[in-house]
Amino acid sequence: VDFMHCDAENLPFVDETFDIVISRHLLWTMPNPKSAVNEWSRVVRSGGKLMLIDGRWHDPAINMRFRRFIGRIIAFMTERRNPWIFMRYYAGIKDQLPFFNGSAPDDVVYMFNEVGLKNIAVNHLEHLSECEKRNASLSYKIANRPSLFLARGEK
Repeated sequence: VDFMHCDAENLPFVDETFDIVISRHLLWTMPNPKSAVNEWSRVVRSGGKLMLIDGRWHDPAINMRFRRFIGRIIAFMTERRNPWIFMRYYAGIKDQLPFFNGSAPDDVVYMFNEVGLKNIAVNHLEHLSECEKRNASLSYKIANRPSLFLARGEK
């Protein structure tokens, strides 16, 4: 395995370099997620696969905003960590990230279709979500209700 540091929206590889491209929890960091998906599709060989694991992290509903607030207080008191650091760090740029709160399967399926992928399928990873829920801290259980999924498309 060769590890490289590069721009996921502008990869330094020629077309059709890889058999598979996998992205895990990266889409929310992209200023232009469609460009990233297009780029990932570009470097996949014909017949290759693009697999994307993602989810909806922050439900904007008022009850979930309240639960996140309570979860942060519990994390501060019981885990001795400052959960507001994350919020301060991203406050200035979160509006530039379309999927800052996470993505939904329909968002990814739409982008996969837009870049010409076929045989698109979504797995909602219920078992993984349940496992994460069982092993998460109390603050995380209160503050989050993530909906994880795996989207797969073929070039």
